[in-house]
Amino acid sequence: MDMKQTTCGSLLQQLQQIWDKVCENYEERDKILLQLDQECLDVYKRKVDLTLKSRAHLLQTLADARVELTNLLSVFGEKNYVGIPDKTSGTNKEQLQGIAPALDKLWKQKDGKIKEYSDVQSQIQNISAEIAGTSVQVANITVDEANLSMKKLDRV
Repeated sequence: MDMKQTTCGSLLQQLQQIWDKVCENYEERDKILLQLDQECLDVYKRKVDLTLKSRAHLLQTLADARVELTNLLSVFGEKNYVGIPDKTSGTNKEQLQGIAPALDKLWKQKDGKIKEYSDVQSQIQNISAEIAGTSVQVANITVDEANLSMKKLDRV
């Protein structure tokens, strides 16, 4: 019998035909059928549990992505970002796939802003050293990654 065409019903029918040929008693048949029912329920329960865990993980990942998106927008001093899909449309996977490109773009922008801040601070150090008439010493430049807004850059 082809596996694609095999169903629980067809296998049960085949089992009953075999039992009829070997004269298996009804009491033993009932025990085996109850055992099969329990095994089937156990398989379904395991699959449901795994699926629930997978969904919980996906929902947590989606929530984390939304928090990260909000944090990145906050870092830039923005409240909204063009390109973020509707938060409630589609399946959980579709929602996560919709947020991912925006997150990637914002992470790249963040890296770019950090470099930009670092470059500006380095230039300020060089100019300050020139004004003071001292030699330029490259100091470790630390950038506050919590605020990369244009307003802050303008103040630097």
